[in-house]
Amino acid sequence: MKEYMCLITINSEDKNEFSIKVVDNYNEKNLYYVEKDDLRTVNIYDYKNNILKRDNDDIYLELKFDINKPTKNKLVLKRENKEFILDIETKEIIQDQNSIKINYSLNDQDYLYKIEKKEEC
Repeated sequence: MKEYMCLITINSEDKNEFSIKVVDNYNEKNLYYVEKDDLRTVNIYDYKNNILKRDNDDIYLELKFDINKPTKNKLVLKRENKEFILDIETKEIIQDQNSIKINYSLNDQDYLYKIEKKEEC
């Protein structure tokens, strides 16, 4: 496992960028980070299977990205005990040793999710 400072970008109608320490777990093929929000949202991106999981006290969200077909994805509102299915169309996935870039549509809105390694910690 290695730790990196990374720039995380989430674009939709609003742009959200932040730098954060990310753990790259080579054995399990995932990147792990905890957002600095009030809920301390845990994010795990499985780069072998292109799955993003976000979890905190309020929600659990699992997004599966597949360039070949639309995917059904789960959003759970924990306090309300409700589950929703979200349809995603993945438009682009670009991965290399230093970055991951995913363009996708969710409910007819376009998003960009990007992780860029800046330096090793």
